[in-house]
Amino acid sequence: MNMIAKVVGLVILSVGLCFLFLYVAKAEKYTESEKYVDDKFNQLITRITDAFDIKLLSVKFCLDIVIACMLLLFYQNTFLDSLNTMVLVNALFVITLYDLKYHIIPNRALITLLGIKVIVVLLTIFTAKEISALFILIDMLIAGLAFLLIGVVCRFMNKNAIGMGDVKLLSVIGIVLGVNDSFHMVITGMVCIFFVSVIGLFLKKLTRDSELPLAPFIFVGLIISAISMGV
Repeated sequence: MNMIAKVVGLVILSVGLCFLFLYVAKAEKYTESEKYVDDKFNQLITRITDAFDIKLLSVKFCLDIVIACMLLLFYQNTFLDSLNTMVLVNALFVITLYDLKYHIIPNRALITLLGIKVIVVLLTIFTAKEISALFILIDMLIAGLAFLLIGVVCRFMNKNAIGMGDVKLLSVIGIVLGVNDSFHMVITGMVCIFFVSVIGLFLKKLTRDSELPLAPFIFVGLIISAISMGV
């Protein structure tokens, strides 16, 4: 399979994955939390997510093309490694929309993400003989448990610092990406949160009591990491 065909195939799969995660997430029931209604920042986000339409999907499609080209053509990742990244991109894209609007991480989206990861791992093991199945499993488990532990400790120290949905999200990301890539991505996301918080406080769009959704910043961290490091 030549590289152009791989890029086209990856983009087509990405579009399908996007609609899959949208369908799965939509199957859950959500209610908007009253605690966020009076927050100016969250009112702005609500207007953006309410305007979700073909324009946003078009932007997402262009992003798919850029990421697919970077992963396959520039970094020359394998097709399955690139597919693994695109699966997470689409999952986080949908999760971000719901986290922005409802401040909830869709459980069904996380379960679907794990299910697809299992398929990708099995394909990787069967097609890449030089890769040890035991190494892949250990890498996944270490990253997943590490993020789970970090999230639980943060929540124990301050319940408002991170929600249980965010803890589950970070743990699943660790499983999907492994130790190195997941830590790069999450650290990038945390840097984004820091700058947005500082700017928001300076412009008085945020207060010290404002609660920012985590998923959007993790999504941005993934995009930056995929384009700049080939995660």
